[in-house]
Order: sequence, then C-alpha cells, then structure tokens
Amino acid sequence: MNDELLFLIIEQPRIIKSPTRTINATLGGTVRIECEASGFPAPFINWRLNWGHVCEEPRCFSSNENGKGVLTITDARITDSGAYSCEALNSKGRVFAIPDAFVTVYDDS
Repeated sequence: MNDELLFLIIEQPRIIKSPTRTINATLGGTVRIECEASGFPAPFINWRLNWGHVCEEPRCFSSNENGKGVLTITDARITDSGAYSCEALNSKGRVFAIPDAFVTVYDDS
C-alpha cells in the first residue's frame, strides 16, 4: 500500500504583469491589452470597461491561458475609449491589476 499524501496548496491570485497604462488607437484599428496573474488554480482574467462590460464577440475577443489574459478589440470605435480593468479570479479569491489600461481611440483623418 502506498502511504503518500497529496497536498494541494490553493493560492489566491496575484498580478504579475499589469496592462500598459496608456494605449492610443486609431479609429477602425486594433487594440490589444495584456494582463498576467499567478495563483493556483491558474487565475481566469476578466476584463471590464469603466466597470461595465467590454464589447461583444466577434469585435472583442478575450483569451485566457495559465493566468495570462489578452483582450483584443478590432474595428476600434470612439465608444471603446475608457478605463479597462484586469481582474484575476480563482477559487481562492480575486484581485484587480493596478493601474487600469486607459485606452483612447481617435480619428486621425
């Protein structure tokens, strides 16, 4: 009989890499925001725009892998401007990255 004990250490999320603080984008362009967190289980990265929802797919797409989250916004619009919050969550808790990413979409024509 094997007498090994298995211990799982659950660790609250911790931000490793906050998003870039200032992002300027042209109207119709693409915006990419990245955030990374550690923890166990690996945190899920959730994005918020001005404490609300980001735009919907297919224009906005969020990917998550092992605590790294990427939000991609295509065909950027003026209404996409604002403060994007990165929230890392797992079964132990949640944490927000500081600072937010402040995105400004402008018309360069």
